[in-house]
Amino acid sequence: MVERPIDTIADGLVTRVPPGLALSVLWKLLDDAWLASDEELLAATHSLMASAHVLVEPAGAAALAGAYQHRELIKGKRVVFILTGANISSELFQRVLATPPLI
Repeated sequence: MVERPIDTIADGLVTRVPPGLALSVLWKLLDDAWLASDEELLAATHSLMASAHVLVEPAGAAALAGAYQHRELIKGKRVVFILTGANISSELFQRVLATPPLI
C-alpha cells in the first residue's frame, strides 16, 4: 500500500491510504483501470445532466468519462454504467456548467 495525498474533485473515489482487503480484492480480480482527469469528470457530469437529465457528482460520472476516452474500444458493445452520488455543492455545480460536455 502506498499513502498518497488527495488532490481531485472526485472525493468519492479516492482514499489517502487504501484499505488492505479492498486492495487485495482489486489486485486479484481487476483486469484493467482507466484514469480520468478532473476536467474529464466535470465534462462527463455535464454530459449526463444535459443529455440524460441525471445529476451526479463528478465521482459518479467516472464510468462515462473513462468510457468516452475509450469509445472506439467499446464501440458496438453493450455497456452499462452505474451512476451514484449526488453530493454536489453549488460551487462545484457551477464548475460543471462552465465545462463543455463530452458530447
